[in-house]
Amino acid sequence: PVRAGTDAVLAMSTLGVVVENNWHDTEFLKAHTEAPFLVKEDGALLRMSDLGVEPQQGDPNPTTGEPTIIDPCVVWDEKTQGAVAYTDATDPRLLDVPAVNGMAVKTEWEITLESIREYDPETAAGITGVSADDIRELARVYGEEGPVNTYNIYGFNHYFNAHQAYRAIDTLG
Repeated sequence: PVRAGTDAVLAMSTLGVVVENNWHDTEFLKAHTEAPFLVKEDGALLRMSDLGVEPQQGDPNPTTGEPTIIDPCVVWDEKTQGAVAYTDATDPRLLDVPAVNGMAVKTEWEITLESIREYDPETAAGITGVSADDIRELARVYGEEGPVNTYNIYGFNHYFNAHQAYRAIDTLG
């Protein structure tokens, strides 16, 4: 069993082993996740309006009647070697993005990798009560035997910042 309140650490450590063994699907990350989205130094997502593109008005919000604002997130596109709206990218970069219009940026994937480095299996074992060998085996199951379903029932919601545990587990998936 996982020590109560440490599920996020287990997920992050498991993800670290998955990445270490290259069991993650880079093309899936590029095409179907926020992993290539660029993040500014203040932690906010880089949006097209940050690059001088005026946000557009979309269809009205059915609840408020107010128009929605369309201001796409930005990725670095390898094909064009530039920053573009994620909807226009053909080959988003996941790592080592240069400054954009003088702004230092990182991808969400890079930030994720920085976060999981803290939780190698030995460190995570001391926090979670799950052995380092079991963490590595869990990562192997995710990485080599998938597809894997991870069920989150109620329980995390008893802890402050439980949404972060869900986020870590969802990222592992």
